[in-house]
Amino acid sequence: MKKEEIENNNFDTQKDLCEALVGFQELKLASEEEKRDWEYKSDLFISLENVVGKFVFVGEVNIGKATRCFFGKSGRGQKSVRVKTDLNKEISITDAKIQIYDRFSKKNVLVKLHPSRGGVKFWSHGYIISEKDYKSLYYKTREYRDSFNRSLNENYGVTGMTSPVQIKEIRDKISKTIENKYGVKWFLERGCHYSAVTISMQEKFGVDNLFYSDEWQLANAKKVNKNFGETSKLEREIIAEISKEVPGDSFFKKSPLGQKILVINKNKFYKIDYYNEEYNIVIEVMGDYWHCNPLIYENSFYHKNKNKYASEIWKDDRKRKNEIINILKCNFIEIWENDWKENRENIIIMIKNIVESYENI
Repeated sequence: MKKEEIENNNFDTQKDLCEALVGFQELKLASEEEKRDWEYKSDLFISLENVVGKFVFVGEVNIGKATRCFFGKSGRGQKSVRVKTDLNKEISITDAKIQIYDRFSKKNVLVKLHPSRGGVKFWSHGYIISEKDYKSLYYKTREYRDSFNRSLNENYGVTGMTSPVQIKEIRDKISKTIENKYGVKWFLERGCHYSAVTISMQEKFGVDNLFYSDEWQLANAKKVNKNFGETSKLEREIIAEISKEVPGDSFFKKSPLGQKILVINKNKFYKIDYYNEEYNIVIEVMGDYWHCNPLIYENSFYHKNKNKYASEIWKDDRKRKNEIINILKCNFIEIWENDWKENRENIIIMIKNIVESYENI
């Protein structure tokens, strides 16, 4: 089953959904013998064999690839599931996590193994996708819809209702809110409502459709990325110094911290550290750790904060760089943290030379 088939399929039960996800992720089901020996209160749905071949982490430390996952005993003689790695480490699953590739999101994720410490979803349901992705699928199952409808009817003392807006009490609240905002009593009064919305958009954004406004694009960019307003000390230092030395307007659509917001589509944008529109120069500050400076890190380095290998981070950075260049047709300059510390004056001279070459055209 493909990802699109899972997303478009309204499964009957949670069990049906989990079976589909297990098949999609190519996980092995638990054997009857494994189910019998499973000592935890939760059920066992997938096999211990799914751990073999995966990187094992205790805290933030990678202790090697799992060569075996088995039923054994702890140091106190208690039964437990244990993992052995190729670095000759053997531990219980109590504080262990494994790195596993999620085919749904197409990225590596860390999964806790102990059932009472977050691993129950992995063992009992066999899914490794994010909570958000799982809920979007589960909420469409017949099992959930039946439970939701039953709860809805019981809470409001009605029968046969399948949507909150069918309940008069809820509909009245919605109607009151819409009337206060748009002067009509119900959203579906198309003519009046749409006219009121158009007038509101014109007053607030100067356009008939707010999706065309720069203000909305900026607001949506903030909504999509919860870390929108963050910037590092290194970025502030470099951009402030370059702005003093290089003439021209440095920013375009400004974030609260002055960066250019380059909107790709409704749900994707790039916050560029520095953009000089007059000379079409883009500067990106590359922190050695966050971008895994190739002079410092091997391509196999695993970045625990990003849950990616250095090679994956470099690939993402290249894609971002190429998209920005293709859209702006700009001079794209990367300033690495280490290079800035060692060659600050030379970097500024290089940027000034680019500006002078434009002025001489």
